[in-house]
Amino acid sequence: GERLQRTTRVTREAETRLMGFVHQTLSAIPIVQAFGTRLLNRRTFQRLAADATVATQKGSLFSNVYGMVNGLALTMGTAIVLFLGGKRVMADVMSVGDLLVFLAYLRSWHDATQELLRTYGELRSVTASMDRVLELLETPEEVQEIPGARPLTGQRPHRGRHLRLEEVTFGYEPDRPVLRGLSMEARPGEMVAIVGPSGAGKSTLASLIPRFFDPWEGRVTMDGKDLRELKLSSVRSQVALVLQDPFLLPISVAENIAYGRPGASSREIEEAARMAGAHEFILRLPRGYETVLSERGANLSGGERKRLAIARAILKDAPVLVLDEPTSAVDARTEAEIMEALEKLMQGRTTIVIAHRLSTIKRAHRIVVVEEGLVVESGTHRELLDKGGTYSKLYARQFSLIQKEGVAWGAGGSI
Repeated sequence: GERLQRTTRVTREAETRLMGFVHQTLSAIPIVQAFGTRLLNRRTFQRLAADATVATQKGSLFSNVYGMVNGLALTMGTAIVLFLGGKRVMADVMSVGDLLVFLAYLRSWHDATQELLRTYGELRSVTASMDRVLELLETPEEVQEIPGARPLTGQRPHRGRHLRLEEVTFGYEPDRPVLRGLSMEARPGEMVAIVGPSGAGKSTLASLIPRFFDPWEGRVTMDGKDLRELKLSSVRSQVALVLQDPFLLPISVAENIAYGRPGASSREIEEAARMAGAHEFILRLPRGYETVLSERGANLSGGERKRLAIARAILKDAPVLVLDEPTSAVDARTEAEIMEALEKLMQGRTTIVIAHRLSTIKRAHRIVVVEEGLVVESGTHRELLDKGGTYSKLYARQFSLIQKEGVAWGAGGSI
């Protein structure tokens, strides 16, 4: 009773962890690509699948043994009754009761064999499912390396990389470009903000930097080298992402932080968490850094999830940083805390920020305004306000809302 229930619960928990990992990994392929963790994901999947398989085998074995024992006890009881009753009633060489006992044994053996065959079939089905998931994890990239692709060399610590998009045209459907001959650059160590209305192409622009896609026309360069001429792993090792919806797996907090650097030490993980302002809330979790997160980090607040994503980016220590709406869906206080952590992260890195809250980008070296896939304005916060163009209108539209929310991130702590 209790042991069977406990075994079943362990089996279901193992299956839930496995399916949660698969679901989240497949729904966040860009993060997997950007952090270069395909091999790590494969190993994690195999470990979780092995745990689920072992739990299933134990559960099936226990259920089968339990059922066989019950069946055997019932059969033995029936046999004893028939045997003793038949012996007393008849004194023949083989009684009807003897035959009934034989038939009862045969029936029990048949039922147990059928159950074992059913379990074997289930395990074969699980194996086939595992093979299919592994195939999905190994799906070829949208983009491919050219023969002779070379790694990006000459990294300069704490200076960032020089990024350029030159006359880039790109879209997701033929004859429907999202970006139309767009050009922009971010010099080493600069913070460049991308703003514009929804659907303008901001996130699409950012997706070209880690080479999730190749432009139809034009080129994207890093330190003057076309990304298509470089090794894909080399390009993505240079870029860290902090997305609007942080990608967290149902594994431990420490493993989530070390997602981009699986070999990181506990000290390095803790140091990154401290810089991101995450250390204190992590210590309050039931098992600290070893606490296993719920699916999509549901047992954390929005601000806590974003701080873990920032810690992961800090630990990766890439020279290029892409921030996609890093302070969305948080209150004013949490926004200020996140921006403080991002300040530390952006130091010495080339940073591309996609921003909706314009109060968070006033310190950007350059703000690029994108509309309908084109750069329509570019300059500092003050320069764009003085122009009275698109940026000025967007900023004025948010001004009253920002005042009401009490958001004040910028020089002197005021709008």
